[in-house]
Amino acid sequence: MGVSKLIKNRIKSVGNARNITKAMELVAAAKIKRAVNNLMSSRTYARHARELLTSLSKERNLKHVLLLSPKSKKELLIVIASNRGLCGSYNTNAIRTAAKYIKENKDKEIDVIAVGKKAESVSREANCKIIASFVKLPDDLYAEDIIPLSKMVIDEFSKQNYSKVSVAFTDFISSLKYEAKVSSLLPITKKNLAEILEEKDNSIKEEPKKAQAIILFEPDEEKVLNLVLPRLTEVRIYQTILEANASEHSARMIAMKNATDNAKEIVEELTLYYNQARQAGITQEIAEISSGIEALN
Repeated sequence: MGVSKLIKNRIKSVGNARNITKAMELVAAAKIKRAVNNLMSSRTYARHARELLTSLSKERNLKHVLLLSPKSKKELLIVIASNRGLCGSYNTNAIRTAAKYIKENKDKEIDVIAVGKKAESVSREANCKIIASFVKLPDDLYAEDIIPLSKMVIDEFSKQNYSKVSVAFTDFISSLKYEAKVSSLLPITKKNLAEILEEKDNSIKEEPKKAQAIILFEPDEEKVLNLVLPRLTEVRIYQTILEANASEHSARMIAMKNATDNAKEIVEELTLYYNQARQAGITQEIAEISSGIEALN
């Protein structure tokens, strides 16, 4: 009966693990809902900001430091990954995508800002310099939480230390699908403004053309752009982190569901082995009793 006891203990251990992974799956599913709600709100803001900038650019040739590409030979790459594991291939895909981008642009000097503890490993993958690391961002993220990151990015670009700023993140498509990609952030162009919004948000439909209004700047063009463009950059950084967070929760939910299903299969197999071992033990005991009775007779 020693084997039966070992199997029984193993069944109990796997059952406890299954309960934990099931709980983690449910928690991740709840976090996805909150993350997607925040994500859709940020997309709406970014869309209206893009429409405003597009309207302004039609009226005149806008000039602002965030619209122009400096002549610096260096680029800045923001890499967004997780602080924790147990989320399948999420972190691996994000890091590989960033490392691939750095390798494809090996003729340029690329510095990295890491968002998440796992993102720091990109320095080992691509042998690049990490100038800052943000690892204490909360799961339930608000726009004010990323102000230090946004300010650093805007300041570094405004000082012309970098000719371009890009962000490597995991793009949330649905609760079962996500994709690691690199998106251009600065300088701001019509192309990179539309990049995140138009590819996925099918709710955005082409509106009929309207008569163009005459746009007046109050108090003046410079002050308006100084307010709009940094806020637009902030919301795009915020949006990419929300995309990454939603993707992480999705990956963790899928990974925990797979772990729960596997644990269930293992319990079923172990239960079968336990019953077989128990039956074999009972049969052996009956045979020994029968042999003893025959010996007495």
